[in-house]
Amino acid sequence: QREEGAILDSDARESGTIAQIVGPDGRVVRSDPATLPALLDPSAAAAARRGALLTTVSLGDGDLNSWRVLAVPDGERVLVLARPLRQTEETLHRLFGGLLVAGPIGLLLATLGGYLLAAAALRPVESMRRRASAISATTPGARLPVPPSRDEIRDLAETLNEMLARLEAALEHERRFVADASHELRTPLALLKAESRPIWLKMQTA
Repeated sequence: QREEGAILDSDARESGTIAQIVGPDGRVVRSDPATLPALLDPSAAAAARRGALLTTVSLGDGDLNSWRVLAVPDGERVLVLARPLRQTEETLHRLFGGLLVAGPIGLLLATLGGYLLAAAALRPVESMRRRASAISATTPGARLPVPPSRDEIRDLAETLNEMLARLEAALEHERRFVADASHELRTPLALLKAESRPIWLKMQTA
C-alpha cells in the first residue's frame, strides 16, 4: 500500500529501499523518505537520463552507509532506487555461516552415500569371489552367481561361467583320452607280459 505523495509502497519501504525522483535540471523533485540527501550528483543524473545506471554511493562515513543505487530514465526525469549494502552483506554472512555448518555435514553425507553405493555395486563381485574360491575339480558343474542387473558385472559373470564350461569340457575330453589310451594299452601289455614270463622262468632255471 502506497501512502499519498510517497514514491514507494509500505512493503518496499520496510525492506529498506529508498527512492528519489530527479528533475531535468538534476535537482531532487521528491524523496522517500523526505529528508533523504541527493543520491546522485548532477553528472550521474545526466548519465542516467541517457540510460539505466547502476552504481554505489555512500551516505556518510564507513562501509555501513554504502548503498547500491539503480537509476532509470522516466522521460525527462530519473527514478532512483537504492538499498543498503549492509543487508546484502548480512545475508552473505548468514549464508557463509550456514555453509560452514552445512558444508562438512553435506561432505560427510556425500562420502557415506558414495561408500554405500560402492559397497552395493561391489556386493555381486564379492559373491562371485566367494563362489570362485569354492570351485575345484571335485565340484563339476559349479558356476558363479549371475546378478539380475543388466550391467558389466552380469556380463563378467556370464563370461566367466562360459570359461568354466569350456575348462570342464576340456578336462572331460582329457579324461576320456586317458581312459581310452589306458584301455588300448592294456591288451598289448598283457600279451607282452605273458610272452615274457616263460623266457624269465627259463632264465631263472638256467
